[in-house]
Amino acid sequence: MQISYLKITGIFGMMLCLFLSPACKKTGDNPQAQTTHVHGIIPLPLNVSLTVGSLTLDKNIVLVTNLQFEPAVAVVETALTGAFNSGIIKNDTPSGTTNIQFVFDNTLDTNAYQIDISVKGIIVRSGNPVGAFYAAQSIRQMILNSTSGQKAESFNLRCMTIKDKPQFAWRGFHLDVSRHFFTREYILKIIDWLAYYKFN
Repeated sequence: MQISYLKITGIFGMMLCLFLSPACKKTGDNPQAQTTHVHGIIPLPLNVSLTVGSLTLDKNIVLVTNLQFEPAVAVVETALTGAFNSGIIKNDTPSGTTNIQFVFDNTLDTNAYQIDISVKGIIVRSGNPVGAFYAAQSIRQMILNSTSGQKAESFNLRCMTIKDKPQFAWRGFHLDVSRHFFTREYILKIIDWLAYYKFN
């Protein structure tokens, strides 16, 4: 019995090595994967270009409203309000020293987005509300990663340019509700996490 157990353990270990080695090699060869610790965005964006400097965010930041991208603006507002545990300044036009602004850009692919973080603020470019919403989720992830989910007086984001779009048209998640029963609150929480990771 002991010999067969060792054989099974050895075979299973060999299979893990065979499956994981190519995956690890692929990640190591991907220059974008090496920047994951800087932004912490999941899934990994298509392109991340780091630039010099960092942006300091505090409760004095101005979030520029945009009716076209209102759901995306709301996501960023909620993330910032949670991080600072206080309301933030909203304005129809950029004002002050630091701004977060959503800009319409019809040159980008469908559902694609670009985030430019500089010492002056954050500019999000997208051609439709869906792409802007995905960008907002990326910013939300960066805020949570930078603050570790704790309240903060201020925090820094590394200056960078992020270009991203969904790799697949359909990105789903299976939840078995026929044999396992869940509360309404739990389902809504699952949906929120799916949006956080850009499932559609």
